[in-house]
Amino acid sequence: MTYQDKWAGGVLDFGYRECSERYECVRDACRDLFGDRAFHARDIGANVCYFGLRLTSDFPGCRVSAYESHHGAVRAARKHLADHGNDRLTLADSKVTLDMISVFDHCDLILAMSVLHHMPEETAVWIDALRGACDHLIVELAMEGKARNSHRRNVLPVGAKIIGHGASHLEKAMRPIVYMEGK
Repeated sequence: MTYQDKWAGGVLDFGYRECSERYECVRDACRDLFGDRAFHARDIGANVCYFGLRLTSDFPGCRVSAYESHHGAVRAARKHLADHGNDRLTLADSKVTLDMISVFDHCDLILAMSVLHHMPEETAVWIDALRGACDHLIVELAMEGKARNSHRRNVLPVGAKIIGHGASHLEKAMRPIVYMEGK
């Protein structure tokens, strides 16, 4: 079983982390932000590319650059994408670092769904770096005290807006999904 659901025009295989309700928040934000305009999104911690595949399915002008560092997830994603991918989604077998973000080409949207608590640096440092690399940022945050490195505080910049919540697979808590403008 994978972490995320596997998507190909519908859910083919359910993962252990609910995806569809979390995606609805992302989709609705993208409709408001981009409408029918083309946009480039980066999905950091893409797992099996559920969010990227949904975006390219729902938004014909969307291109997604996905990044995943867990080798088992990358293998599962590559196998899934070979059968169900499209030419507007690319997957890099790569851990995203702060140094890497500093050389990213600026993009329209960055998704970081439930990954920032896995990073060695403070969440606020990541949010600041990600905002500098995009026009729009959507992150799903771990509940403070409930997940790896979640002793860190989720300090959000002025103007950040909670657009939904995702049910955690580890604890009986809802993780906030937050929208922020880039810099």
